[in-house]
Formats: sequence, structure tokens, C-alpha cells
Amino acid sequence: MEPVVGLEPTTNGLQNRCSTTELNWLSHYIKLFLILFLEKYQISCNIRKVLYKIMSHISGEYIYSFVRTDAQWDNSAQTGISSLVVGMTCTFSGHDSQDVETVVSRYIDGTTGFDPYISYDYLNANVDTICNEYASGCDWFNNLMIQVSGSIDHPVPVTGFNPTGVVPVPPSDLQGDQVI
Repeated sequence: MEPVVGLEPTTNGLQNRCSTTELNWLSHYIKLFLILFLEKYQISCNIRKVLYKIMSHISGEYIYSFVRTDAQWDNSAQTGISSLVVGMTCTFSGHDSQDVETVVSRYIDGTTGFDPYISYDYLNANVDTICNEYASGCDWFNNLMIQVSGSIDHPVPVTGFNPTGVVPVPPSDLQGDQVI
């Protein structure tokens, strides 16, 4: 496994010239070792839960919900269903890496068409299958989980911080006339 690219510049003081942010790839090996150790020696469930929580930066549950299903008739005579707008949310409810309770949700939608058109009765009887096949085919479950996970541990704006009178000063080599 290769070290992940970090956000900080490399430093001379660390092995292989990587920053402290980039050392997190080691945690993958440590987690793998602990999981294998816990399973092999059948450590009690309570101890395992505590150790898994320590090893994971977040803990909680992802819940998926179809929150929009809008069918469209093919024409004003309503002879068949031509399309279905499907909307889905993924909501994480749990604790972030600071053990702060958090709820994060993301939404996605799209339209699936039917050719040939389907009947209202067929749609009504098969809406679960149609929605799940469409969402799976679009990889919504994975994409929404990634979006939600990426939003759980993120910088939080400082409220009330609004300084005034801050003046931008370009570096001296950029001051004066510039030819581009």
C-alpha cells in the first residue's frame, strides 16, 4: 500500500520525506492487524466494539430513502407511463471523529424512461424494483455514501469572525506594471 498524498508540504525531519498528514497510511495496516487479531482470538464483543470505535474515525448508520417518485404519462389520454423521476437521500446519523453527534444528508435524483411505455398498474406493483434497479444502475448508493462520508469530518466555519479593514498586499515582485 502506498502512502496517501497529504495536504502539507514535505518536511526533512520525517522518514521518506513525508508530512505527518501523509503518515496516515500506516493506520490501515494497524487496523487490519487488529481486526485479524480480534477475530482470531475471539475477543469478547464488548471489547471488540470499543476497539472498532477507536479504530474508526466515525461511527453511525447510513439510511437510504426514496423521497421522490413522480410518474409521467405519455400523453393527455394517459395511455401509458413514459418515465419516472426518482429521488433518493442518504442520511448518516452517528458520531464524527471528535465524538460529536452528527447528522449529514445528501440528495440525488434522475429520470428513468420506459420504452415501451408501462401501465399504471405495472408501475404501482413494481415501483420498489424499478427504483432500486435504477438507483443501483446509477451507483447512487455508493456515490451518496461517499458524498455523505466526505462531509462528516470537515472544517467548520467560525461564526462571528468578520474582520474589517483587511487590505490585500501583493508580494513585491508582483507590484507595479506587469506585462502578460
